Amino acid sequence: MNSENKKDKKDKKDKKEKPRAKRAPLPKLDAERLLGEDGLRKLRMKSHELVINKREDPEKNLGNLMTFYQIWAHELFPSMKFRDVITKTEKICREKRLNVK
Repeated sequence: MNSENKKDKKDKKDKKEKPRAKRAPLPKLDAERLLGEDGLRKLRMKSHELVINKREDPEKNLGNLMTFYQIWAHELFPSMKFRDVITKTEKICREKRLNVK
């Protein structure tokens, strides 16, 4: 009798389960995206906004530079951490397609 109750509960649970919604595939950070409008081109176009003052503290200038890169990385790929974006970007840039000498 006890085993019958367990089977009934399992059957009810199986019927109540809803099908999971399929998630949209996450975009990947690849050479196409890096060469696209939001990639290195955007970094180059916005570089004039970066303010580095020779008279200021070098640490403050470095902080400004890092903040500039972090904002670019977040705009390029918001779901990855900054360190991961930089690592992936370095790996992609070693490819022959992006390697310019």
